[in-house]
Order: sequence, then structure tokens, then C-alpha cells
Amino acid sequence: MSTVDFSRVNELAQKYEPEMTRFLRDMIRIPSESCQEEGVIRRIKEEMEKVGFDRVEIDKMGNVLGFIGNGPRIIAFDAHIDTVGVGNRSNWTFDPYEGYEDAETIGGRGASDQEGGMASMVYAGKIIKELGLCPKDCTIVMVGTVQEEDCDGLCWQYIINEDGLKPEFVVSTEPTDGGIYRGQRGRMEIRVDVSGVSCHGSAPERGDNAIYRMAHIMTELEQLNARLADDPFLGKGTLTVSQIFYTSPSRCAVADSCAISVDRRLTFGEDKDLAISQIENLPSVKAAGDKAKVSMYTYEVPSWTGLIYPTDCYFPTWVLPEDHVVTKSTEETYRSLFGREPRTDKWTFSTNGVAIQGRYGIPCVGFGPGAESQAHAPNEITWKMDLVTCAALYAAGKNPYPERSSVTDHAADLLDRYEHLANEELAPETVTIGGRGVPQRGQGTTMFIVVRDPSADIQLFCRVNDVEVESWEVLKELDLGDIVQATGQVTRTKRGELSIAPRTAQLLSKAVRPLPEKFHGLSDKETRYRQRYVDLIVNEDVRETFRKRSAIVSAFRRYMEDNGYMEVETPILQSIQGGATAKPFITHFNALNQENYLRIATELHLKRLLVGGYERVFEIGRIFRNEGMDLTHNPEFTTMEAYRAYSDLEGMKELAEGVIKAAARAIGLEGTIDYQGQAIDLFSPWASRSMTDVVSEVLGREITLDTPIEELRAACAEHDIEYKDEWTAGKLVAELFDELGEAILINPTFVVDYPVEVSPLAKRHEDDPRLTHRFELFIAAHEYANAFSELNDPVDQAERFAAQMEEKASGDDEAMEYDEDYVRALEYGMPPAGGIGIGIDRVVMLLTNSTSIRDVLLFPHMKPEKGSKSGAAAAKAAQMAEAGASASPFLTPMKPTIDYSQVVVEPLFEDFVDFDTFAKSDFRAVKVKDCVAVPKSKKLLNFTLDDGTGTDRTILSGIHDYYEPEDLIGKTLIAITNLPPRKMMGIPSCGMIISAVHAEAEGDETPERLNVLIVDDAIPAGAKLY
Repeated sequence: MSTVDFSRVNELAQKYEPEMTRFLRDMIRIPSESCQEEGVIRRIKEEMEKVGFDRVEIDKMGNVLGFIGNGPRIIAFDAHIDTVGVGNRSNWTFDPYEGYEDAETIGGRGASDQEGGMASMVYAGKIIKELGLCPKDCTIVMVGTVQEEDCDGLCWQYIINEDGLKPEFVVSTEPTDGGIYRGQRGRMEIRVDVSGVSCHGSAPERGDNAIYRMAHIMTELEQLNARLADDPFLGKGTLTVSQIFYTSPSRCAVADSCAISVDRRLTFGEDKDLAISQIENLPSVKAAGDKAKVSMYTYEVPSWTGLIYPTDCYFPTWVLPEDHVVTKSTEETYRSLFGREPRTDKWTFSTNGVAIQGRYGIPCVGFGPGAESQAHAPNEITWKMDLVTCAALYAAGKNPYPERSSVTDHAADLLDRYEHLANEELAPETVTIGGRGVPQRGQGTTMFIVVRDPSADIQLFCRVNDVEVESWEVLKELDLGDIVQATGQVTRTKRGELSIAPRTAQLLSKAVRPLPEKFHGLSDKETRYRQRYVDLIVNEDVRETFRKRSAIVSAFRRYMEDNGYMEVETPILQSIQGGATAKPFITHFNALNQENYLRIATELHLKRLLVGGYERVFEIGRIFRNEGMDLTHNPEFTTMEAYRAYSDLEGMKELAEGVIKAAARAIGLEGTIDYQGQAIDLFSPWASRSMTDVVSEVLGREITLDTPIEELRAACAEHDIEYKDEWTAGKLVAELFDELGEAILINPTFVVDYPVEVSPLAKRHEDDPRLTHRFELFIAAHEYANAFSELNDPVDQAERFAAQMEEKASGDDEAMEYDEDYVRALEYGMPPAGGIGIGIDRVVMLLTNSTSIRDVLLFPHMKPEKGSKSGAAAAKAAQMAEAGASASPFLTPMKPTIDYSQVVVEPLFEDFVDFDTFAKSDFRAVKVKDCVAVPKSKKLLNFTLDDGTGTDRTILSGIHDYYEPEDLIGKTLIAITNLPPRKMMGIPSCGMIISAVHAEAEGDETPERLNVLIVDDAIPAGAKLY
């Protein structure tokens, strides 16, 4: 936007006052009650064309739209140009249409409400054209709207829905008594109908008098009015009975129907559903039963063009926040133009803002000529000076989000380039920086502002005599976090601070929300993860972590390319679940009416490329697994998978060690690194150990695949490790390793010789087919990579797929599916190959010393905020409704409707328990502080609970089949807290969560349903149940 010369804008607005007056008087002379506005609409179009609007249109409803500019961003001004009637002519001291004029005022119907606003708008357009004030990326639209007096906002419903015009914000030119208005109470038109039974008036007891019934309702309505909500800004919600109707066979009969109209004014927080329900719940309405009906009026009156656009008579409340950028920008423009503080307030009546912001959420602010007291009144007037000031403000309005900046320099470069500048020395070059402003202090004619750009912080040393007047106003009004551009020369202050002495400044983007803790940090972890953009603004260490992540990923890519690997991309949507054992996300592909998985691995597609003739391929990409969240797991994460023909497991060891060391060096690491207090020798050669060797160490005795099954089961039981009777030795050894062995592997270690039962895609050892050529890399007791000498025997592969399908059929939803196409690919021949997958997120955690995976994901998955709405849930619900009975498995509801007549519960105990024994069980209310899935367990959830003692309590509960962890965080549950600790999966569980269990039909095959007892959050932690 061009720099605004405010004095010139004021000068032109004053110059055009006679033309605005003439135009307004012309409009007043044309009667323009609602639905009869054609004459004044055509007069407005004529004036817009005369003053030079780029184009002018009249839409099918009859609204007139004048356009200036042709950019994609739309800013609109609104004036409804219909008026109410004149009422009793004897109350007017002058002709309401001929009007009158003196040196200061203009009189006539519509002078204030609100054809005066249209006059100011049109001549603001003339000033904008004359001074070139329309930003190149904007279109300014001046709208004269119809039917507002009959149905406020209907015109804008049409403009937005049918004309397709949706502005970034709208300035309403309704009269504001010289102030800036930012909201109003809403309103709605309600009808209450009561039916009765007529009879002769001489024996009224034979009938049912509808008027009497209505009398009780009206009394309660009057009482309800006194109880309605009050808002400190908008004021109180109100209702009043505005009309009454009845039917009766005669004046000598009991009325058989009665109806009333209710004018309901809605304050902040009230809406149509609330208003209707408040009346429906009145005792007298409930007592009337089916004989009383509460409804909302509809509006279906043709506009002057004959178009009917039906709508409910509901006009929502709206408030533009006082710190909103549109409010702030309008106030700033007012100060710059008129040199005084604006009065910011709200309307008492209703405006088109009910649709603009109330229905569609488009910011709306008001500044218009005239006074509210003149609206609908006889002898209506407006003031000529109001026309001038409004035209000036409309023309000079600042764009708080300009199209472009002219930043050429960065703070870090300037601090380095001018390091040797002496105190009070001024560098000759002109520089321009941009960044977030942090106002520090000021001394009237001097201000100090720190600007933070992506590279560093630098101070602006601002002196009133050195800064242009308009720029000084920008700097004075700067709020914490506003993004500002400053142009000037580098200097060093008396105290030695390298600074920029700005000559000009421009607001690039307004921060309408305050930053936390005055820019000194954001500590609440959930807020940090959910609002990562704020976290990045205020926490330098977080920005540094993600800079390092970028460098690590780049180092991975460079290392792979330098070693001859080609980067490829494979499908995310897959019809076969394969490449890993994990629970997938399922989605629906509408075009093919097909269920698809989000990929759980990239492996099988990458190996198809080896069949196709590529020797070395890799992919860095997102993987999706529908599993729990904890410190090292997120449902979507990044991996690198790589495959190399004519290689083997040793080649993959070399690759893993090389690429991770290269990533570490890329962010400046060497030698021993620290991870969560553990010293890790990352740069020495990495060791290799067999799985049975690690298990033998932790159990203190030799374990092999020849160890008797009974001994392996006993070892699992000894350490509270769950197992199944059908598990083989290899599966039991792997489970012992997962639960006990990983914890001892601190320095980088390749664990090799995995049992074939847990390695369905790996080649078997030639000398012992029970083992596979596979390793997993462990560092700091966590897995970082998984690698194989890849299986390329199609027969063996088909058999392993078949075994996985059997596991899937027995209930393992993580087992792989049979991929016929992959087997077919192997039948064409795949060369011997090594393959590896490396978890990028975990590598970043290790190299940045981060505790949680969420610390290294810019936008980790979070449970929904309280009160937030899920677009995905709404879309799925709509899809379910559309699909009906023929819905796909994807659309199956998680909680089926219960037929309570079929519910089966366990029989009550016949044996009594004495009161003293029962009283020994300590039932307490507990608050769920955290809840995570227990690794390697499909059923267990690990709860961290507040039990009122001040010490967190851990309880494990086998309810994961029924609840996701995030569903229970923050809930208040019931637990028994005095049970002795019991280890589950090696974790001591100190108590029991109470749940209710039932079956939904007779029969052994009917699955149980479980519901955790969730109680009122008002119950404090530790409250005892009796």
C-alpha cells in the first residue's frame, strides 16, 4: 500500500464535502423503503461510475457493488441504503424526502440511517483512486445493500453465498456517533402458538381457553427476561412480547388459539438454540404439552428485483475483540488522521454485522456518519463534518498485512559486519531488516525496540527527530510480537550497543494475541507442543533443535547420495498391509470405493525396485502406525529405508554406522556424547552381539534356542512377562530380550541372530535355519535401526506370508497380509540384498539430547483441545449418514447401539461379606495426569494418577481394547489404592482402576464390553468413597 499522506486525505475529504452533501440529498429525495430501493440503487451506481470506480455491478438481489482494484484480497465497506417509512407526517417539521440543509446538518429520511454512510463511502473511493491508496494485491468493494431494515444481514448472506464475495474484513458505515464500534447484541423473532378448544362463553369450563394458557406463558416470559444473561460489554439479553394474535368463533366464545411474537435480544454467549430451549422449558409451556409450540419466524419477501431468498429470522450476536488487528488498525488510523484518541464502543441496535461476522466469522468494524438516536426517528439528521471524517478514515485505512516487504538484511550479518563500529559512529550504508518487535523502553523522544529476525536480535535506536512522522507513529503503537520492517543506518550507542537508527518503519503483520511471559519463554509442555509456532517464537533452544533436525536429515540424504544411492518415493496409500508388524490406519478412497491403509513401512515397494534393476535405493518418508503414544512413539514418524543389491548384513552395519556418525558431525558432535545423563561413546567402532548372548547376560545363565521351553516360560513368569502357550523358543527368547535385554545396551550395539519367528522378511542362516540374518541397532537402551539380509526366495516368502495370515486370523491385527504381487515380483528374481530402516526421529532425539519424540516433531499428534471440534469426525459422521446400512468396514461405529433387553451381567455373589472386611478396601477418586500404552502389551495402559497425597501413583489396567490413552487423560476415575503392589510387564502397579463389565447377548462367543467408572471432575483427588 502506498504511504498514506494523512493531511492530504483530510484535505481532499474536506474538499469533497459539497459533493457528498449534494449526493446524499439526491438519495434522500428518492423513497427507498425495504424492497423498494430500485431508484436509489441506480442513483448510487451512477455516482460510483462518475467518480471513477473501476467497475460497478447490481446483483440479482438488487445490491450495488462498486469495485476499486483487482487484487485477490478483498476489503469491503457496507452501507444499507433502504430506510424505514416516515411514520406520522405530523411529527416532521420538514419534508422527510425533500429534506433540508444548513451550514452544519442535512435532514431527511435516511440521513443517518444510513445513506450518509453511502455518501462517505463513494467519495472515499474517489480519494483512494486519486491518491493511489488501493494496495496492488487488494480489491476494495463499496456495497450498497438492500432489505436490511426488514431482515438485517440477508443481503450479505446472498453476497457471500451467491455472489461469492468473501472479504477479509468489512467496515460497516452504520451511524456510530463519532466512535468506532465493534459489536452488537444479536436478535431473533420467535413465535409461540397455543391451541385450545372453543365453546360458548356462557359455559367456559366446557372449553380450553388458549388466551388463558398464553397468559401464564407471558407471565413466565416476563420473569425469564429478568434472569437473562448480562455481558459487561454488550449488555443484558432481553425479551419482550411484541405482538399477540388469537382466533375465536365470536366475541361470545372461548378463544381456540392464541399466538405471540417475542422479540429476543441475544447477548454474548446466547444463541438461537438456547433462546428456544429457555422458552420450551418454561413450566407453563411444558404443562401445555402438545398444545404449545415454540418456533422461529422465517423471512420470504421478494427484493425489488423480485428475488426471494428465504432465511430464518435469527441474527447472531457478534463481537470483534478489542485487541483484534482490525480494531487496532482502525483505531491507529483514527489517531493518525485526527490526532486524538477514538471512543470504541458497540451498537445498541442490529446491523448487517449479524451475517458478516455473526454467521460467517468475517471481522467487522463500524465507523459511520450520524447518530444512533437519529435512526428511525422523525426529523432525522446527520452532520456534514461526519461525512468528511468518515470519508477520510475509509480512504486512509491501513492494511495491517501488506502485500510485500523490502527486507534486504539480517541481524546476524549486521552484527558481524559492523562489529568494529565505534560508539556513536554512524555507518554510511542504508540497511533494511524485518522481524518481531519487542518494545523495551522509551524516554518521550527516544525509543529502544529489539527486533528478532531468524538470525539474531538487534536493537532499533529510535529518535523522534530522525524518524519520519508516520513511521514514528508506527513504532509508538508497536505491540509485543508485531512484525515490523525498519530502514536506516547502523550505529553504536553511547553505551556500546550496536543498533539500527531507523528513518522509516512499516508494520508488516499485527500480532493480535499477546506472546507469553513477555518473550522470556513458554514452559507448559502441552501448550508448547500444541502451539509450536509460539514455542518457536519464544524459545531459542527449540528453534535450535529444529535447525539441527534439518541438518541431520540433510546429512542423511548427502551421505546416501555420496554412496551411490538413488532417492525414490513410494505410495503412502496401500491396499496390502505389509513391510512390518504394526497396526495400520485405514482410510477410504472414494473414487474406487476402496479401503486403503496408510503405509506402515516402505520396504516392499523399495525391494520391488531391486527386482526392476536398481542397485541402491533409499526413501526418507512418513510412516503411519495406529498405536499408542509415549516418549518414543508418535502415530506418524519419519524413517529412512535403504536397500542395496549384492550386499548383506555387514554392508548394512557399515551404512548405519556411517550415516549416523555423519549426521552427528553435521551438527558439531565428536567423541563421547551425553544423552539424558548417560555418556555414549558414539564415535568408536560399534559392537555386535547375538540376541541370546544379551539375554544370557541379563538372566545370569546361558540361554540358547535349545534351552527347554519350560525354562524359557519360567524365566518369563519370573519377570512378569506375558506370553502365550503356543509361543516357540525363538518367540520367547525375543520377548525376554525386548523386556529385559534392551535396557543394558547403552553404547551403540548391533544385536544379531534374530529368531525366524519375529523376522518374516529376513533370510535364514544356512547353518541354523531357526535364526535369520537380521540386526537391530540399540543406543541408550532404545532401538534406532532394523536391518536384514533380505529374503529373496519366493517360496519361503509365500510360506511366511501364509504364517502371518494365520496369526492375523487368530486375532493379531498387527500381522502382515499376503502380498501376492510382491511374491510375483520375487518370482522374477531379486538379487541378494541388504536392507535397513532407521528411525530419523529417534536419531534426532539422541543427537539433540531430547527426552521425548514430541520435542523433535514440529507438530506432534495431540489429543483434541477441550471444546474443539474435529473436522475429521464431522466428515466421518456425514459419510456414515450417507453410506447408511451399506457402510464399509471403515465406517463401522466404535460404540454400537446397545439393546438393553439383551444385556447379560454376571450373577450377584450369594456369599455375604462383613462390613469390616469391606471397609478395609480404600476406594478413592483419582485424577489421570498421564496415560500411555505399555510397550509390547496390547491390553495394558499405564496410568500416572493424582490420589491427593502429593505423590504420583502408578496403576496398570488392561483396558486398551476399549480406550485410547488420550481419551482418559484429565478424567476423574475411581481406584482401590490399598492393594499390594503387583508387577505387570515388569512395572509395579499400585492399585486397581474400577470398571463395569457386561456382555450384550447370551453365549460364550459374545464379547465383553467394559466401561471405566468416570465421575464428576468436581470431585477432588483423594476423596474417599463410603
